[in-house]
Amino acid sequence: MITVSVEYYSIFCAAAGFCRREALQLESGRTLWDLVNIIDEKYGQCFWIKVLDHDNKLRITAWVLVNGKKVNLPGFNEKLNNGDKILFSTPLLVGG
Repeated sequence: MITVSVEYYSIFCAAAGFCRREALQLESGRTLWDLVNIIDEKYGQCFWIKVLDHDNKLRITAWVLVNGKKVNLPGFNEKLNNGDKILFSTPLLVGG
């Protein structure tokens, strides 16, 4: 078993039942795809639609970071490691 830390911001916080941060235990060898499935099952199947569009492409409004590095769709197949920090957020908007 491994433990990962997951943080949710913006629309992902709402989709995760307004949970901001949690530690989840996963079987060794699990991927980011697996984690999103687990979160989706836990919070009522509204999480996937915030991450992927109807063509199963990463939404432009979805930023997924693992240990501070943005992950694109191919990276969802990488195995997670004990102690990984995963963050789900939307892009930051700044202006003047």
